[in-house]
Amino acid sequence: MNVRRNACSVHWNQQAVTGVKNKRTLRCLMKVFVLAVFSLLSAGSACAQVDQPSAAKQELNLGVQAYRAANYEEAIQHFERAAKLDPTMNLAHLYLATAYAQQYVPGVETPENVANAKKAIEEYDQTLRFDPGNVVAVKGTAYLNFQMKKFDEARASYKRAIELDPSDAENFYSLGVIDWSMAYRDMAEVTEKLNRSPMPMTMTMKAMTIRQWKRLSRTMTPNIP
Repeated sequence: MNVRRNACSVHWNQQAVTGVKNKRTLRCLMKVFVLAVFSLLSAGSACAQVDQPSAAKQELNLGVQAYRAANYEEAIQHFERAAKLDPTMNLAHLYLATAYAQQYVPGVETPENVANAKKAIEEYDQTLRFDPGNVVAVKGTAYLNFQMKKFDEARASYKRAIELDPSDAENFYSLGVIDWSMAYRDMAEVTEKLNRSPMPMTMTMKAMTIRQWKRLSRTMTPNIP
């Protein structure tokens, strides 16, 4: 009986030791597994970071294809993804601004239409943050501001475009158009006030109006030596 008990005791002790070893082995295996998973996740994250620029380029190319096919909404989505994947990709912001500008209809003042112009200007500004000398972004901003009747902002942008590219005659022409538009707006406001006046227009008032018109006209005429 004692021999049996001793044998059973040895057997149970062996099982207990084996169980402890198995538990330790499982714990070690679990630790190894967790470390392996974290290693794979880290490697995956590193690969994703490495592949982000190439993914951004792929989105940019897809956006260009959509833009050429006149699918501007789709192009905007691809350009937005490209800019999100690589915020330093200047072309993504420039193309995104161009796509938004293409969606803008001059003269239509609906909230959606104005929002397209504002988003385009924001992306042009983002382009100029990375490339202050980008003439396309400067002219795009000037054009949109002019169409929204923000003449002062448009004038400043066209003057900047002239500084960047003095050989582009279009910038001088556009600046002249803005000056004319501003003068016409001011003259229209003066005329409207005079027409709404309860007092009849006297000869003196007419003379003042003529002098003011001549003064405004001189601002629209370039100085020719």
